[in-house]
Amino acid sequence: MRLFSRTALRAILISLALFLLALPVLPQNYSGGNQRRKTNTDAMLYRHWSVTFGLGAGMYYGDLSIYDQDPINKFTKESKLSPQLVVSNKFLPFMALQGRLRWGRYMAENTAYNRRLDGNSYMMGLNLMLDIVNLFSYPKELDPEIYIYTFAGMGLMRMRPTITNLESGFEIPNIQTQQKADIVVYYGVGANKSLTDYLDLTFELTVNKINSDKLDGIYKNDENDYLIFAGIGLKYNLPDLDRLHRFKYRRGRPTLRR
Repeated sequence: MRLFSRTALRAILISLALFLLALPVLPQNYSGGNQRRKTNTDAMLYRHWSVTFGLGAGMYYGDLSIYDQDPINKFTKESKLSPQLVVSNKFLPFMALQGRLRWGRYMAENTAYNRRLDGNSYMMGLNLMLDIVNLFSYPKELDPEIYIYTFAGMGLMRMRPTITNLESGFEIPNIQTQQKADIVVYYGVGANKSLTDYLDLTFELTVNKINSDKLDGIYKNDENDYLIFAGIGLKYNLPDLDRLHRFKYRRGRPTLRR
């Protein structure tokens, strides 16, 4: 089995290349009467942090799913509510480093196999996010009310699928399913809508590619199973952390909110 699909690998390589190209233009500010230069690390540690809590549909695509080509029935009949937490540092106007935690829940029923799949996945990952609006306007930094972004990254995912008999409801014994943690490559697209200086609304679609065909106990060895998360989130833009002790969100004229 291939570890990464070509699309996922291409997304990771493009994100890594953009990150390396961005290193020479990391923000360098000055502070104090003697114009002491802040380091890039200081800028990343103290500014432009945000925390997003999201809820959405966790959906499984594999050998047991029957609504893969029908998004409405997929959402209503083959999905479960799944939460996620995203911590982000937008160290450039067009780029952020994000850490993700997600509890993914999914299900599927298939009368041909007389099986029902109920599963949980626990994922933690690290990714780069690209703000498309500010990417094309750089070096000018914009503060749009709405912007589109893409992201790609890698992490670890631990799956806990359960296979039951569709008629009796009893768990089917002696079926080998994916239980151990495995590498996951994920990528997606989203939209960010500003609500206030502190709050944003986000919409995201994430594809999680897993190096396993064992989520449903059926092995065809031609294509791995994968999970999709489609959700909405509320993002809180943190104040500058180096100024919290002064009980101020900004000093002087507010900087652009990222």
